[in-house]
Amino acid sequence: MNETRKMFTIRKNRGDFEVYLKGRGIDIGCGDDLLRVENGTVEGINEDGEKLGRFQNDLFDFVYSSHCLEHLNNIESAIKNWSRVLKNDGHLYIVVPDWVIYEKRRWPSSFNGDHKHTFSIDYTREMVNRDNHWHISGDLRKVIEGNNLELIKAELEDFGYDYSRPELDQTFTTDYAVSQICIIARKKNAGYTTPGPIPYVEFGGGLGDIINQMFRTPAYRYFESITEKTAALLITHNPYAAEIFRYHPRKELIEVIMEPWVHPHEAEEKIRRPLLHKGYVRIMPDSAANTPINFYISPEDRQIIDDVVNNSSPDERPAGQARRYMVIQAFAGLRERDIPVEIVKSVIDHAVTEHNLKVILAGRSYERVGADHSEEKGELFMDCGAPENSVKNLIDRLSVPGVLEVVKNCALFFGSHSSLNIAAWHFNKPCVVLYDNATKERHFRRADEWSFGKDYRTTRHGLFEEFSMRMFDEVLNGL
Repeated sequence: MNETRKMFTIRKNRGDFEVYLKGRGIDIGCGDDLLRVENGTVEGINEDGEKLGRFQNDLFDFVYSSHCLEHLNNIESAIKNWSRVLKNDGHLYIVVPDWVIYEKRRWPSSFNGDHKHTFSIDYTREMVNRDNHWHISGDLRKVIEGNNLELIKAELEDFGYDYSRPELDQTFTTDYAVSQICIIARKKNAGYTTPGPIPYVEFGGGLGDIINQMFRTPAYRYFESITEKTAALLITHNPYAAEIFRYHPRKELIEVIMEPWVHPHEAEEKIRRPLLHKGYVRIMPDSAANTPINFYISPEDRQIIDDVVNNSSPDERPAGQARRYMVIQAFAGLRERDIPVEIVKSVIDHAVTEHNLKVILAGRSYERVGADHSEEKGELFMDCGAPENSVKNLIDRLSVPGVLEVVKNCALFFGSHSSLNIAAWHFNKPCVVLYDNATKERHFRRADEWSFGKDYRTTRHGLFEEFSMRMFDEVLNGL
C-alpha cells in the first residue's frame, strides 16, 4: 500500500528521477498514490491499463506502473502497449510484488485475491509449475526484449521489511515497508543501442555451502560454455572462495564479485538478498546438472601435489604407484568444531603405523570478519608429532581448487563437519566425520542439505567423545 510514496526518497537518493523518471510520463494504475517526479509531468490512469487505447504511439518519455501488472489479464499485451506509447530511448519502470516475501510462496495470494500473476527473481516457472508465474530474467525478460525493449535492471526492494515477521503483510501494516521487485527497461532506438546488463550467477554462504551448490545445481557448470562476459557473485565470508574461478579456462570472461555474508536471523533473508548491482541481471542456469564438474588448479598447486602428494620414495610405495594417502581437515569455523589435537595425533599415528598411509593436513586459516563464526586457525595443528616422510602439512599452502583436487584423489577423509567433508561426500570418498553437540543438533538429528552423506555406507560419524579407532578401521577396510 502506497509503495510509490514510500519509495520517493530512496529513488531520489539513488538518482532514478534524473535517469529514468523525467519528462512526460504516465502512471498506470496509480489509484490515489500518483507518482511524483522532480523534473517533468505525470498523468495518472486507472482504467484500460492493458491496452492504453486512447494514447498514441511514441508519446511518453517514461511509463511507470507500481503494483498493477499482477492484476492485469494479459502480461504480453500490457508490455506490448506500454512499449508502444514510449518514445525511443524512453524508460519502462515497473514495480511488482515479490512472490517470496510478499506472497510467502503461496498461490492464490494470501493478501490480495485479485492477483492474477506472481513474479520472482529466483524461482522459475518450472519450479512452481504455474504458467501465471513470471521468472524475471527468464519469462518476463523474453516478453520485454520481444517488444523492442532492453532490460536494464531487475532488483529486489525489501526496504523496511522485517524478516523475523514473515506472517504479516508488512506493506499494509506499516507505512514504510516494501516487498517488491523493481524492473527497468529502455526502448531501443534504431540508431543507438546501449550494452545490455551483464548476466550473473549467484553463490552464497560459507565455502561448504558454495561447494554444495556447485555440485547440486547447474550454476558452476554454466561457466564451462559461456561466450559472453558473465559475473560470479559470491556472497560469502570466506576470502578464498574466489580462487575457484581464478584458473578457470574461461576466466577472461568471468568477473568475480565478492560480497560479505553474515548469518541471517531468518534463512529466508539469506535467499532474498541477492545484492544486485547496477548493470547486472541475475540468471538461473538451466543446463543439465549431471554434466561433469571440474575444478581448475594453479601451476603452483600442481607442483605441490606432484612433489608432496603423488611422489614418495621407492620404499614407500609399490613399483609404479604413488603411496595411498588420507586427508585430515581438523578445524572448521567455530572453535567448538575443532577436533581435539589429541585425536588428530592418535589418528595420524594409527594411519601411518597400522595402514601405511601418508597423511595430508589440509585447510586454510582466516578470521571470519563480520560473521557469526570465529577464526579458522590451522596453526593449532601444524605440529602433530609424526615422521616428516609420512605426514605432509599443506595447511595454507594450496588454493581451494588445489585442496579439492587432493580430496578428490584421497583414500579416506577424516575431519570435522566442514566444507571439505561436503566435497568428500560429493566425490564419494570414504569418510570419518566428527562434530560437536551443536552441529549434531543442527545437521544430524534431522538430516538437512549439509548432512546428505551421513548415512553413506562408507561414512562413519559421531561426536568427538564417541570416536574410536574402530570407526577409522571399518571405513578404511571397506566395512
